[in-house]
Amino acid sequence: MQHGDFGLGTFENQDGEMVVLDGRVYRIQGNGTVSEAPADATAPFAVVTTFSPEVDLEITPAETLKDLHARCDAYRPSNNIFYAFRLDGRFHDVRTRAVSPPKGSHDRLVDIAQVQAEFEFHEIEGTLVSLWSPGFSNAFSIPGYHFHFLSADRRHVGHLLECSTGTLRLRREKLTDFHLALPENEMFLKADLSKNASDELAYAEEAHRKSSNPAKEKIMDVQPETQPKNGAEVVVQTLESRGVEYVFGIPGDKIDAVFNARYRGSDDPNCRRDSSGLEESA
Repeated sequence: MQHGDFGLGTFENQDGEMVVLDGRVYRIQGNGTVSEAPADATAPFAVVTTFSPEVDLEITPAETLKDLHARCDAYRPSNNIFYAFRLDGRFHDVRTRAVSPPKGSHDRLVDIAQVQAEFEFHEIEGTLVSLWSPGFSNAFSIPGYHFHFLSADRRHVGHLLECSTGTLRLRREKLTDFHLALPENEMFLKADLSKNASDELAYAEEAHRKSSNPAKEKIMDVQPETQPKNGAEVVVQTLESRGVEYVFGIPGDKIDAVFNARYRGSDDPNCRRDSSGLEESA
């Protein structure tokens, strides 16, 4: 552990999630297998530090991951430096993910995340390892909180999607000395890095976090085959969600898409070729 004893990351070819705790490196693969990584394991992304916290205290229980963020925010006085957080204690519910090796050598994280394995644990002792990164670091890190979970028995590891906790011990260190090491292989040196991948990274991180706990997130439960494909279908779904059963109007270029989305090509007795009779129909 040349660069530190605390941190998180992933392994070569996206082969699992990494947690570095107390100088040991743990890996969980997509099939749920947890092991200590061998000394020669390589990593395309890892953030590590020699952990020396300045803050050590207890925080009150958090019902959701968003609540936990708020608890940590109270001990993060600046948005312009990095922080390392360690939280130990009992977790009532934990939901984590682990990515599997991609089918192709150039698969994007946003695609890999669609087939990730997710795991749920209940009433479990464990540790959260977290690095908080400022917004300006989005080219080489994940802005905001990035949590990985490791159970006390070292049998369960993963990228945290959602949780509820008991009282936790929080330790925090400010990080102002940041060293960035870049690969020197041909693939990296010739890669086109001009595109901003931060939006895709945010999607890969957030999409599954929101879908992981529908009871605690106010999201629309829409099956894939019924998701809106265009603006007209968005209008129709909004009307239907508000209990609208009948729509009166005159067909034409601007509105035909809405009528087509509403009635799927069937005859609509409330469509008129001119404005006469619309009041009586309504």
